[in-house]
Amino acid sequence: MHLQKVAIMKLTWFSVRNCLLLFIACLAVLAISINIITSTRWANFRQSEIFKLPAPAERIRTTTSTAAPRKENLIQEITGCYDRVLEPSIEQRGEYWVLFNYVPARQRYRCYESITYTTQGDYTFLDNLIPLVERWNGPISVALHAPGYDFSNTVDSIAYLRHCLKASDLIKKYVTFHIFFSTSHIPFYTASKPPSFTLRNSYKDHFDCYKTAPYANKDFKALYKTKANLTYPINVARNIAKRSAQTHFVLASDIELYPSPNLIPKFLRFVEENRKLIERKTKKVFVLPVFEVLLNQTLPSNKTALQKMFNAKRAFYFHKRICSLCHTIPNEKKWISSKEDSKLNIFTSTKRQGKYRKWEAFYIGTHSDPIFDERFSWEGQSNKMVQGYAMCLMNYDYLVLDNAFLTHKPGVKKQRIQLIKFRSMVYKTQQIIRKYVKPQLQYMFGRNDNCYL
Repeated sequence: MHLQKVAIMKLTWFSVRNCLLLFIACLAVLAISINIITSTRWANFRQSEIFKLPAPAERIRTTTSTAAPRKENLIQEITGCYDRVLEPSIEQRGEYWVLFNYVPARQRYRCYESITYTTQGDYTFLDNLIPLVERWNGPISVALHAPGYDFSNTVDSIAYLRHCLKASDLIKKYVTFHIFFSTSHIPFYTASKPPSFTLRNSYKDHFDCYKTAPYANKDFKALYKTKANLTYPINVARNIAKRSAQTHFVLASDIELYPSPNLIPKFLRFVEENRKLIERKTKKVFVLPVFEVLLNQTLPSNKTALQKMFNAKRAFYFHKRICSLCHTIPNEKKWISSKEDSKLNIFTSTKRQGKYRKWEAFYIGTHSDPIFDERFSWEGQSNKMVQGYAMCLMNYDYLVLDNAFLTHKPGVKKQRIQLIKFRSMVYKTQQIIRKYVKPQLQYMFGRNDNCYL
């Protein structure tokens, strides 16, 4: 009887122990499972929250190389445009170093929000930015040629514009400055004694406003460019400024040409109201007629004011006395006499052929339009003619806008200085065009005897 009780007690103990072991094992498995789940969640949390990596859907939206842009606006839907980042960078472009976005504007733009006015020059032309930014009221991208010691006056002029004028707030908000120079004329640099600083960080965003504007002293003979006998690579500058535009629509223009006010909102409204025209697959640009006014005249604020000045012989068609075929628009007498409208309209459409075969039109286009041929300089002339010839071969339509125009800085030119001062360079440029450039473009795009170069 005693032995039977002992056996029962042992059996009971073993059962309880086994149950406890089984329970502990179950707890261990549960703990391991919970640990795996929480660890995975913590890892995911650390990646998405601590390091703030975008979710997969966001990664697709921020990629501009292959993914289609997310449509947030009617203009973006019509044009299919994508956003461009405005960040400083240093790049080599052929024989030139370029400081892209060296002094960027404060305002950033989506591709559909505005039109970028792209232009170029050296620091002696920067006084033109004041009326330009006041009339444009939108993004401006300007490329400045600053070889050798011209660099110092260039950056000082930028600082003066940004801090010492009534228009300084507009300039800081809208204007982005790029600087470029030849690899043979790097500012402050000698191989035997490199400077102790970098150009990338040399700009100081302040200026003693009691001093005279650096660009006011226009002693062209004292410029480094002049003393080094350098030509002005105008098409390199044009392409630098255009490439850096954030918006889909671009107005590539000269810094001394001022647009009629309120052009940006009028044109964007025009795009929205003319969707079928914009979406049409034909290549096209939107041309702005150009005028010049007598010295000391007030710039016309609208077409009605321009008409009054024109009738009083205080305003004229641009370069009428120098190269009338270069800027003549179709039915120009009808354009100047037609009544002003509050909206933009297409006045007429034409090709760069026949009477307009030498047209050097200024127009609102896009990033997809041909760039300017960088083999040509300001001194050698014909720097816009080559692009115009390429666009003719590509069968571009030139759509002339009504109720919008450009006005040159007051003062009427009577002759082209380049044709006299740089006669040998002009002749050499024509030789290059005839022997090399024209055959190359015909080989690339096909021959069209109606196109002229």
